[in-house]
Amino acid sequence: GGIAIAFAAQNTVANVFGTITILLDMPFRIGNKIRINGAEGVVEGIGFRSTQIRTATNTLVFIPNSVIANSQIDNLSEINSVYRFRTVIPFNLNSKSNQLQKFTDEIKYLLKQDSRVIDNSVSVFFSDLSTNSKNITIQFQYKLTDGSSESSFQEQYFYEIDRFIQNIGLHYQIPQANLAL
Repeated sequence: GGIAIAFAAQNTVANVFGTITILLDMPFRIGNKIRINGAEGVVEGIGFRSTQIRTATNTLVFIPNSVIANSQIDNLSEINSVYRFRTVIPFNLNSKSNQLQKFTDEIKYLLKQDSRVIDNSVSVFFSDLSTNSKNITIQFQYKLTDGSSESSFQEQYFYEIDRFIQNIGLHYQIPQANLAL
């Protein structure tokens, strides 16, 4: 009977030691975004038996603390809040070179004026001339320290880029649908 109870209590004891390890080492806190054993999300709670992680698909994953104590933990919130923005914008083939040049110059200027953008990471250039479009690539890195989210920051830049495109008189190249049946 004692052996059966000892085996049954083994997981509980392992979880208790896992919880103590998490609380002492503090590899993450509530609100941090972490990746562990294939699960990635925001830590919503650290309990006696398990840690709760809210995933991008809004599911709640419970990972036993004993598993966490013996796993590699990637704390994605501890990457100094540096993010990367990259997009390729296809323009109509009728776009004039001076319009494209003005667009790249103005976007570079806009980015270099933003204190959140890492100055030496800014790259805006005419990247490709295809049979369907003239492409401009915009890429840079930025830091968020004011509590803004990555998606809201990127959304702001897409709106700014779109305003520049409209003001200069450029037009997007709409991808042609594959009509082959």
